[in-house]
Amino acid sequence: MDTDPSDSPYAMNDAAQPPPPRARARQQAADEHEAAEHGAAADNKREERPGQPLRAAGAASPALRQRSYEQIDRANDLLAASLARLNRGQARRHRSDDAYQSEQDATGRESKASGTRRAMQAPPLLEIMQGRANRLREQAAAAAQALARAEDTLAHEHERRHRAQQAADHRDHAAQARTAASALHAIGKPPRDVTGTAPHPG
Repeated sequence: MDTDPSDSPYAMNDAAQPPPPRARARQQAADEHEAAEHGAAADNKREERPGQPLRAAGAASPALRQRSYEQIDRANDLLAASLARLNRGQARRHRSDDAYQSEQDATGRESKASGTRRAMQAPPLLEIMQGRANRLREQAAAAAQALARAEDTLAHEHERRHRAQQAADHRDHAAQARTAASALHAIGKPPRDVTGTAPHPG
């Protein structure tokens, strides 16, 4: 019957023997190198974890600055547009004020010119009143003369009826009326100088 070599006493003895010193040294060096590599990798991971928020914050800062710049630019654009609208409104107001003032000046000039034309075309007030006074004076003198004739007629009728007193009264009234008529006609004549002669015209 065949036997397994591992069951052999010689095989057990060979497996139980430790490796030679040189092999052990190589194995230990390999283990230490592998452990060092694992430690360095772990250190690198630990170092990378705290730095990740900083790197993320550093990456986000330019984006925040860009948005801030864009907001400032928009605010400046809105301010510029508001100032432009304000300037246009002020310009329209100035143009409206200038047009209104020009219209007022033109109206004032036209009114002044119209008043001057009316003053030149219409006769002076003194001439108007003088003409009216002359007409009224002539009418009053004519009325006084008519009154004198009427009083004479009444006096004649009373004389015909032998009423001497009534006739005398009407004769006096007629004389007063003629005196008034003469006075009115004298008022309308040109004034005389100290020599008693009327001044020459012009």
